[in-house]
Amino acid sequence: MNSMIRAIAMVLTVFLGGCTFFGTGGYQQWETEPVVRVRLVHTLTSIEGVSGKEWSVQTRSGSTARTIPESAPLTMTATTGGVAVSWRDPERRRTEQIVGDTIILQGSDIEDTLLLRGVPYGVGWWWEGTDDRAY
Repeated sequence: MNSMIRAIAMVLTVFLGGCTFFGTGGYQQWETEPVVRVRLVHTLTSIEGVSGKEWSVQTRSGSTARTIPESAPLTMTATTGGVAVSWRDPERRRTEQIVGDTIILQGSDIEDTLLLRGVPYGVGWWWEGTDDRAY
């Protein structure tokens, strides 16, 4: 059992480490952070979250852009050929939405987080479960 856990940890270290600090002795490899695209959820049609500080959200083309307020509850939903992101704007007292084939979320601060609720992990394995994750 311990050897299996070590093997999984090693695979994750090699996979994730190649993107960040693997084999660098703990120092950063790049002058600027690389663009990293992660397929977090492929088993759900929607996922809920909460913004940390203010977040910008836009379509890939940049033709539609909006701001998600601080601490706003949001939902990301798969649509035919894309994704919809909706959130409650307390100032305007209404729900806002942006839809596109690709949606780009960006925090207003490099240390800001986006909390996603019920993110599945280990799908199909004995250690399968869900957890709230901050990104």
